[in-house]
Amino acid sequence: MDWVGPKRKTVGLFLHPVRLARAPQANYGPSMISKSDFIAVMQRGGMSLTGHEPELKYYDIAVEAAVKARAAMPGIGFLSIRQRYNAFVAVCRHFEAMVEQGEIETSDAELALTILRLSHKPFTKAAVAFDIRGSRLDALARSELPAPAFLYLMQTQKRL
Repeated sequence: MDWVGPKRKTVGLFLHPVRLARAPQANYGPSMISKSDFIAVMQRGGMSLTGHEPELKYYDIAVEAAVKARAAMPGIGFLSIRQRYNAFVAVCRHFEAMVEQGEIETSDAELALTILRLSHKPFTKAAVAFDIRGSRLDALARSELPAPAFLYLMQTQKRL
């Protein structure tokens, strides 16, 4: 086995040996975004979080739902728009089932989608594929989408 060496961080065109330290997080797992980081990212993106305090109050519930959905997420394939689209819809169906069973509320599912999009690179790719294909869906196909996917699509189109 070859020695890999320390992790390196790319700065411009040069490689600098830098230890990538991660701040300890709550029980979100190694790759879920913390609440404070989530708020910082959303504010950097220009989103005002005033009026969204009730949703952020249940951040831990949304993270647990995101962890469960991430575990149930099918593979996205290699450069397959169809598999990525289907993976996004499968995660939304998982959230819809959790809402129907009373585990989470609809607002928790929306927050969990945002958390997954910020935390999990394969899901980010799946969401981008859904953004691309979802905008071209006809009315019948939109009506067959799970509720979280439909709400996500409506919010995406409202932003454009």
